[in-house]
Amino acid sequence: MKRSTIATLIGIGMAAAATSYGQGFVYFSNYYASTQTTGVIYGDGPAVGKAAGPEISAQLWYFEGVTASWSSMLPLNYVSGGNSSPAPLGLGLVSGPGSFGTGAGVWNGGAVLVPGTPGDTYTFGVQFSGTYLGVQYFGESGLFGGTTQSSSTGTIPGMPGGILSGTFNNLVQVPEPTTMALGALGGLSLLLFRRKQA
Repeated sequence: MKRSTIATLIGIGMAAAATSYGQGFVYFSNYYASTQTTGVIYGDGPAVGKAAGPEISAQLWYFEGVTASWSSMLPLNYVSGGNSSPAPLGLGLVSGPGSFGTGAGVWNGGAVLVPGTPGDTYTFGVQFSGTYLGVQYFGESGLFGGTTQSSSTGTIPGMPGGILSGTFNNLVQVPEPTTMALGALGGLSLLLFRRKQA
């Protein structure tokens, strides 16, 4: 078989595979106005009550269908044309935690591609993570339903009201593994001590 014929057959196969596996768009953002007074805030630590900056990223998670369990969700790690998940908070305007109206507490990942069939029902969730002053932080939204759209030029489905204007005050410090290990060792030593006394 000639090389050109083989190349043509491979090209047709790749085109068929690309069209059989669709992708839809969703607008991954919680930013709605420069006067915004809601968004992602610290629930504890030295920045408690402040809105998060680029030290924290928002990660979109998805499941094609309906689920109530985070264990079924998949992280969306996709970057295209500047639109991305995860997306840093702060809109590129702040360098750390700050007050609302400065860009802190909000993100704008733009229209991101989600694997699956456009128009189908999805479950979405957003997780937040990062490090501030050497301490790891984590938070997450509730899970919510939504759909995707086949084109990024029309009205793209976005985050629902709870994500758009919600305040995530569950951005809390993640315990260090050494702290957890020390606690476990302390508990074990107490058990051994009590056993020796008995």
